Amino acid sequence: MSHASDPLSVVLFGNSFASAVQIPALSWAGGNRILGIAGRDLAKARATAERFGIEHATDRWQDLLALEPDLVLVSTPVHLHRPMVLATLDALGENGAVLCEKPMALDRNEAREMERAARGRPAFLDHQLRFHPHVRAIHARIGELGTPRHARASLVLPHEALVGRPYSWWFDAARGGGMLGAIGSHLIDLMRFLLGDVRSVRADLDRFVHERRDGSGDARPVTADTLASVTLRFEDGSRADLWCGFGAPGESGLRVRLVGAAGAFDWRDGTELLASLRGAPMEPLAVQPPPTSEEFGMKVDQGVFSRALPLY
Repeated sequence: MSHASDPLSVVLFGNSFASAVQIPALSWAGGNRILGIAGRDLAKARATAERFGIEHATDRWQDLLALEPDLVLVSTPVHLHRPMVLATLDALGENGAVLCEKPMALDRNEAREMERAARGRPAFLDHQLRFHPHVRAIHARIGELGTPRHARASLVLPHEALVGRPYSWWFDAARGGGMLGAIGSHLIDLMRFLLGDVRSVRADLDRFVHERRDGSGDARPVTADTLASVTLRFEDGSRADLWCGFGAPGESGLRVRLVGAAGAFDWRDGTELLASLRGAPMEPLAVQPPPTSEEFGMKVDQGVFSRALPLY
């Protein structure tokens, strides 16, 4: 455990999103020291460790808990979240924190067990959109909409990403794959942050791709959703309609629109925020954008999620 003046010591469980986004984000933020990384493929974990100057690399995540880090980042397939979070809380006691990627767990029972174990502890779920400067600006001025009426949010992933993507856990419902968990959970958290407590939920999931080829060329069944549509109704009577899935060729992006009795906000692809307030026409709001993925040190632009992550 570090003292207050020492760098925060960190270990990471997972070597995909972690190496592409989380480690560059930690490096950009500063004030921390990455002790180790665990990945299913030991050679890849070692390559990541060498690239970023991390001392420990392993394919046994349990071994990293012996390093007694201040913070554990869990960035793995969803079916591993529960055992990893519970083991971390048990091993580190009151001296460590855990940040778990979304979705939190495979089901409500797992999530409740994790919540009970983490009660009173520094344990966090990674919903970074609420930290984006544009979202913070909407949150600060939400009262200017007057009585909230409705919201729409959609996030479309490139069609090409679905066509060329080989089979992985992402297409396996038993391991927590699918659009609702991967993307829909972000949109739900965003709406709860802006509009408050949810009274009721209706969801519709579809699967338009039924098989994928794995790395060996064998056909594997797709059991996870590739499109999710969700309607939330809030305690104040407003509603939000959320949609996430794969788009037409060349189509992708994030769009969020909130409408109230006195105005509207329109957030476009995480790069532009517009507002129509008190009868004025829709016009851009001057909000300082976050740094670009390149400025964060990320080799590939991972979109709005990666640009918001280092702003915690």
